[in-house]
Amino acid sequence: MLETTTVKTVIDLNGKEHDIHAWYLLRNGWEYWQTEPVGDDGYTFGYVMGHACEWGSFNLNEMSEYVMSSARGSDLDALAPPTDNFGDSWTWKNQEIF
Repeated sequence: MLETTTVKTVIDLNGKEHDIHAWYLLRNGWEYWQTEPVGDDGYTFGYVMGHACEWGSFNLNEMSEYVMSSARGSDLDALAPPTDNFGDSWTWKNQEIF
């Protein structure tokens, strides 16, 4: 049975849209932005902000004991969008710019 997840859409610096399913902050300060549903084996894909910012797969089962904080659904509204290696911020879709 597939789990229904509310996603929030973010636009990267190249104008490409990505659906954010969840966000995780690990004890080492790395942020994981999940952009695909989790497979039966615990693997998913997303954007990782660590020593460098990069796309890749990660296993939620393996990292669960290191997660300090997480957000999904409407809880994502409280977060700033991801950034690139230079600190330039992406934009939430439909975000008001003042």
